[in-house]
This record gives sequence, C-alpha cells and structure tokens, in this order.
Amino acid sequence: MREAISIKGTRRGLVILVQPGLHLEEIKSHLLARMEAARGFFKGAVFSFAPDSRLEPEQLRELQAICRRYGMIPAGAEAQARRSAARPRNELPPGAEPALLVAASLRGGQYVAYRGNVVVLGGVHPGAVVRADGDVVVVGACRGTVEAGLAPDPRARVVAGRLTPERLTIAGVPWQGVVAETDEYYDVACLVEGRVVVRAGSAGP
Repeated sequence: MREAISIKGTRRGLVILVQPGLHLEEIKSHLLARMEAARGFFKGAVFSFAPDSRLEPEQLRELQAICRRYGMIPAGAEAQARRSAARPRNELPPGAEPALLVAASLRGGQYVAYRGNVVVLGGVHPGAVVRADGDVVVVGACRGTVEAGLAPDPRARVVAGRLTPERLTIAGVPWQGVVAETDEYYDVACLVEGRVVVRAGSAGP
C-alpha cells in the first residue's frame, strides 16, 4: 500500500508526493506526523509538491503553510529570496557562496542533495549520504558517505571535525586512505594532482 505522504531528496531540494484522492484533513494529519517524526531535520530545506499529487490551490496553500511552520522553504520562495537579496558583487564578502544548512545530525538512511555547498551542524552517521555540487562542511564527525564537487568542481573540499567516512569522493574521484590521529580541530579533504588528499587542520592543498 502506498504511503499517504512520501518525501524524496533531489538535487533541487525535497519533493513531497501526496497520494491522490485523500481528504485534505487526512493529508494534513499525515504531513504533520512526518514533520514531528523528523524532529527538525527538514528545517531550512527547499521543498515542492510533486505535480502527481493533483492538489487544488487551496490544498497546496494549507500544506505549504505546515511545511513553513517547520522551517522549510518553498522552492518558489527560495528563488524569490535570491532575487530580492541580490546586490552588487563588491558588497559580498570575498569567497561568499550560498549553502544549504542542515541544522541537525544525519542518521543512517537519511539523504541530502543540493546544487551548491552543504553545511551540516552535527555529524554524518554511517549509512547517511550527503551529495553536493560544491563543498561539504560537517561540524561533527563524518562517518557516512560524502560526494562533493559533483558539478563537477575539482576545487571542492570536504571539511569535518573528524573524517572517517564510509565513502568520500570529490569531483567523482574516490578517496582511498586513512587520516592519522592528530590534535587538530578538523580534517580537510581536497583534490591534489588528481587524487583526494586528507590533511588535518589545513584549509588548502
């Protein structure tokens, strides 16, 4: 039996599919249950409802309001925010780029994909996956799968409080190695001469 609500991560954010034919109150009940069970995991995520959901405009507005209540950002609103926030290049701090902020740790089975940089304010546990066109920054330990620089971008980096990943690639190049124990505060992975190198406490190659 199909789930009433299913949420899929894509390169452009989260896509929410609602099983057609359900009453609005039933849909809202299932959506609220998913949001509560996520415990803030979806906060800051860009979302849209799949066209296959066949939602009426009023239904869509009410469901979007629930998602907004849990800190999610409608795909159209994100684009509008980017246009509204546009300013001359010389007003931006050097090196400033947009990023998706994940304000939680990623548990096994959770998946994040974004067409830019991704910052995880927690750890990436075994079985979790992060895919980004740009850099990936993990405040805690990274023990899951990270694929950075998917644009492809050979300048992309992976920075973590501790890098012991199940799998790590940059611009499609897999890392094969270990990180020596150090007293540094973070590890940085980057491409050097066509191979992935991990260095402790150093932001450059």
